[in-house]
Amino acid sequence: MGTDDLTKLMETDIWQLYEKHAMYMRNKGYYENTNRNFRFFNRDQWEGAIVDKNVELISINYIKPIVKYKVGVVTSTNYAIIYNSDNFESQEFRSVAKKASEMLTKKASKIWEINKLDYRLKKAVRKSAINGEIIAYWYWNEKDGVPKIELKSKVDVMYGNENDDEIQNQPYILIKRRSNVINAREYAKSKGVSDEEILNIHGDNYTQDESGDDSREEVDDMVTIVTFLYKKGGTVHFSESVKYVTIQKDEDTGLTYYPVAHLNWEDCEGSARGVGEVEQHIANQIEVNKTATRRAFIAKNIAYPYKVVNEDKIQNPEAVNKVGATIWVSDVNADDIDKYFKITSPGTISPDIANLQNELITVSRELAGAGDMATGQIKPDEASGKAILAVQRASEQPLNEQSANVLQFIEDIGVIIFDMLKTYSDNLTVLNETTDVMTGETVEELIIIPKSVLERLKLNIKIDVTPKSAYDKYAQEVSIENLTQSQLFLPQNQQLLEDYVSLLDDDSTMPRSKLIELLKRRKERSQVIQQMQMQAEQMQVRTQQLLAGQQDIMNISQIGTQMVNEATQTM
Repeated sequence: MGTDDLTKLMETDIWQLYEKHAMYMRNKGYYENTNRNFRFFNRDQWEGAIVDKNVELISINYIKPIVKYKVGVVTSTNYAIIYNSDNFESQEFRSVAKKASEMLTKKASKIWEINKLDYRLKKAVRKSAINGEIIAYWYWNEKDGVPKIELKSKVDVMYGNENDDEIQNQPYILIKRRSNVINAREYAKSKGVSDEEILNIHGDNYTQDESGDDSREEVDDMVTIVTFLYKKGGTVHFSESVKYVTIQKDEDTGLTYYPVAHLNWEDCEGSARGVGEVEQHIANQIEVNKTATRRAFIAKNIAYPYKVVNEDKIQNPEAVNKVGATIWVSDVNADDIDKYFKITSPGTISPDIANLQNELITVSRELAGAGDMATGQIKPDEASGKAILAVQRASEQPLNEQSANVLQFIEDIGVIIFDMLKTYSDNLTVLNETTDVMTGETVEELIIIPKSVLERLKLNIKIDVTPKSAYDKYAQEVSIENLTQSQLFLPQNQQLLEDYVSLLDDDSTMPRSKLIELLKRRKERSQVIQQMQMQAEQMQVRTQQLLAGQQDIMNISQIGTQMVNEATQTM
């Protein structure tokens, strides 16, 4: 198909809506700022600068350590999705709902593992810190029967209302992706697109709006596919198209929630998008680099001594640059040697320049909450684990907003996972692994949750937070060691231990979730022992009854024998 034929094709409605949003994002500078933010984090901080080719450019990247420190703080915990039942309409279903929510928690843990969410969460937090926002797009994988995640860049997702940061309130959402033309055509064919229309799916060069400088260079022919999501009648509808071809016509997904969650690093009033850590430091970073380059240039020219030689009076000028060599001078007195050979004194540079450079870095780090005090200059052997944690926690207070945003991000993911399981699972199968309290062996059991139960479930989601830094682990081990040596840990004080655990915060140094599991195992073990004791008592009663019966039989037999003997004697 030639160029003239392409111009006769009509752009799809989805593509026209996409172009409208792309123009808005260009005007807001989202594409340009995204590339700039990532460039300043880990690449060329002199992009676009006009300098002399002989000037050696210097970059002192203080932005990256700030971002890495803050990301490390926010991701220094383990997270887990916990489902709890809110069904109270009947006691009978209450117990069913409680068991189902426990199994859903196990299923969510498996989905977390399949999607490698520990790794992806760190990646998401890092990109959010750099560029202000990261989006998690979920889709149902028919082959595996589980939800799968894709992390999307800030510039790959467009909102119907760019002023509202609540995803579920959006009138519609556009999601774009680049796909190999061959794969795009195969995908379109699987969706029932005619062969004639498939031929209209061509490679394009719409890479100017992709995230990252390197994304503008592609090896194979690629095409942009746009996904359109909107809500109608309480459910999410879905359609897809490229520029000239509709691949997927409008279809009701059955989902109640948009399968989209976003993580903003820091909220921006009146905008659905967040503000990252890099953007606010760029101006200072540029000045630091310029100052360092100027210092190096000046030092190169004046900070080193130079040799001045009178070639007419020096017989062997090549010896000037040789260590220990003898320099032959013609017609000269010792007092006149400076007239023929001299080493200049190095110039001095004002310390104000170095002070300015260091001050820019120090003040920027302090204002960002990532100075030396925050990052912690503490010797572990000179302070207890809890003391170190107290100092760290105090310095991490400015990151409470980011930590809260991460928790909300994970909670949104938990809602999406349950919505997909409820919508696409006829009978949800969960592998339940338990430990035999007597033998310690792992017992596997397949639990089936009917769709009718899933549809009736009312859940609230709690995110379990477990600190995992080296100091957290040290303080945790000390706390456990102290507990095991106290009276609370004795079996006869089970109720006291339960009361103690109930008072602990979720993010306490003491591992609350592990203690709850311990209490559960103790109860199960106690119940098994009681059951065994009852069975032993019942067996003892039966044995006694059997022995008593046998004694009665023996007595009857003796009486019978005696009667026979007496009858024989009378005869």
